[in-house]
Amino acid sequence: MGSGDFTVCAWIKTSDPNDGTIFLKGRRYGGGKRYNFYLDAQGHITLNTDDNSISRVIDSDGSYEDGAWHFACVMRDGSNLRVYVDGVVDAAPVSLDGTGSLDDPLALCAIGMANGDDDVLDEVPFLGVLDEVRVYNKALTPAQIKADYNSGNDSLLIFGDAEEESSSESEDESSSSSSGGVVDNSSSSSSSSSSEKLSSSSSSSSSSSSV
Repeated sequence: MGSGDFTVCAWIKTSDPNDGTIFLKGRRYGGGKRYNFYLDAQGHITLNTDDNSISRVIDSDGSYEDGAWHFACVMRDGSNLRVYVDGVVDAAPVSLDGTGSLDDPLALCAIGMANGDDDVLDEVPFLGVLDEVRVYNKALTPAQIKADYNSGNDSLLIFGDAEEESSSESEDESSSSSSGGVVDNSSSSSSSSSSEKLSSSSSSSSSSSSV
């Protein structure tokens, strides 16, 4: 993705905030270019970018270690980083002014686990459940993020152009094999259907707003 736009989204569920990795391109430790999508130790959805010179961080205003499903998206949109949770903006944008290319073509991609300077995927696991991790080489619009949040597509993993999403989803639904799956690092299996996820995240939002 270099210096271009991108969006990474995932359904997440955890009651154990631990700085856990959701999606990483590059190295978590040891320097180099990277973009790192993770849940920080306070339960905030976070994106850290580094072009090996300038590091930027954006994190959500809300905390999401409540044991409910949440749909988290982070993106580079022109000269800004943005965070959406459950279909809505959850942080003021952070400027990327002066930042160059974030992509190292030789760097590893990782889901649910990070690698350090030894390139071994054994660092900061996400202690919970990840599902439907999606990677786009464009900045999704608010309407597209809302549609993804409301969609009923299960276990879909996309690397590539978002324009191809519809055909990829159709192929996934018509095939007995899935192009994605659940990453479960929790102590018990917690995979849920999309309707259960929406119910869970809506209930969590209602509870939060009533406090």
